[in-house]
Amino acid sequence: MLKEGRYSEVEKLATDTSSRLLLSPFSIQQVLLQKAILKKDTEDVNRIVGQMGKLKLNEQMKKEYYLEAFNYYVPVGENEKAKECAAQIQKLNGFDDTKRVVSLIEDVVIEGNTDHLSDLIKQAENADGIEKVGMEGLISKIYHQLGDFKNEEKYTKKAQDDLKRIQNWKGA
Repeated sequence: MLKEGRYSEVEKLATDTSSRLLLSPFSIQQVLLQKAILKKDTEDVNRIVGQMGKLKLNEQMKKEYYLEAFNYYVPVGENEKAKECAAQIQKLNGFDDTKRVVSLIEDVVIEGNTDHLSDLIKQAENADGIEKVGMEGLISKIYHQLGDFKNEEKYTKKAQDDLKRIQNWKGA
């Protein structure tokens, strides 16, 4: 239903009494968060994030929830909300790879830091899959911040081509 844009039906189903008996509060909030994200309804995302922060969640659930919110807030320019989510992720026990990537995204995209360029280029050469796509996207963002639009375009194209390869491979 989410893929088809039937958001009101999703919300009705998620908040139905029988759903509340069958699903955990976390699962219901996750569905509602997905709906709000797909609708690009920042006000609703903020409300749901606030509600989820009051639930008793294990570390894995917290990671999923804060990471999803972080991934929504960064591209829409809600930098303060993204920083709040990043701070919550950093407080979690474990998830070192997630913490490293979130910290890097926060530093490059939100703070505008360009110091990671040479390290990211080296890492991207040895990476594969979606990790490579993410690194190429960050490299492109750094080049944009530096005003080097030729290299920005080069790495944007690399990221797009690698993403297409991944999608074609998964679809095969």
